[in-house]
Amino acid sequence: MKEFVVAKSEERQRFSKYLQRVLKEANSSFIYKMLRKKNITLNDLKADGTEMLVEGDVVKLFLSDETFEKFAGEFGSSSSEDTLPRFSVNPVKKTSIPYEDEHLLLCYKPAGILSQKDTKEGDSINEQILQYLVESGSITKESLRMFKPGICNRLDRNTSGLVLFAKSLIGQQLISEALKSRTLQKYYLAIVIGEMKGTFEHKGYLVKDEQSNKVSICAEPCEQAERIHTKGRVLASNDRVSLLEIDLVTGKSHQIRSVMEHLGHPVLGDPKYLGKNASEISELKAHYGIKYQLLLCYRYDFPNMKQPLQKLSGKKIYAPIPKSLANVVKEEFPDFHLSREK
Repeated sequence: MKEFVVAKSEERQRFSKYLQRVLKEANSSFIYKMLRKKNITLNDLKADGTEMLVEGDVVKLFLSDETFEKFAGEFGSSSSEDTLPRFSVNPVKKTSIPYEDEHLLLCYKPAGILSQKDTKEGDSINEQILQYLVESGSITKESLRMFKPGICNRLDRNTSGLVLFAKSLIGQQLISEALKSRTLQKYYLAIVIGEMKGTFEHKGYLVKDEQSNKVSICAEPCEQAERIHTKGRVLASNDRVSLLEIDLVTGKSHQIRSVMEHLGHPVLGDPKYLGKNASEISELKAHYGIKYQLLLCYRYDFPNMKQPLQKLSGKKIYAPIPKSLANVVKEEFPDFHLSREK
């Protein structure tokens, strides 16, 4: 017999979904058969799988060790080590996390690091956060059996800024809901080539070329095109560069970078979307020693959130300003200071 106690990170899910996480290799007919025969119980009572779990619920599986190991997947083997996997050799530092609770954290991703690894042995900010949680004792091997924490949004490798990381299932569900409904607002800072004034808004369509990993903008719908919407305002500007705050209404791959090139003001430091400004970009990159595009996911404005994320309602959470971007602002706009609303 195997016994599990539902943790806080696992509550607010249907019992059947929970069992599918425990018995990863079992099909639903097997799980429902075990429920009918009372080989699986919830709080020592017969269950039908529709129950919504809460913290402290006790799940018992009256299965042989052989059967359990067959259906439980990677964490089912009794011979497996008790130690947690090592996700990264470079766990994030606490100073990179401007907000954390038991369900969610926001972490600063530097430019040059992937959001999620692209190879089995690779590294990413996702793995670095997982390692931080392992070392801080926030996750255990048992908790990983039921739910593997992970980031809820991606940033391009060479874009810096805040990523959202769900530590619990309910945290993941509520953040995914807020992102899908676009009630959770996300703002970027960008330094672009050329002088811009006032505000701007762009609506159009984006088409991605998978082979070149590059996108193009078109005004009308076309095959495989995705609708995009970008808004922004100029915070400071001169005849060389402009500092923008960008509201990413839709969040598509390379959206800001391709839109700014399309508008004739490519992001400073961008190696792909240069427009007709290649020589100007090269000159400024050399002058400031810029390695990555000056694009920062710098602020999240949270809407009214449901429990247990209610404490985030109305909060604005900011990313630190990377030195590369701060240096350009300081030299190009000496009278401008990036302020944060409290």
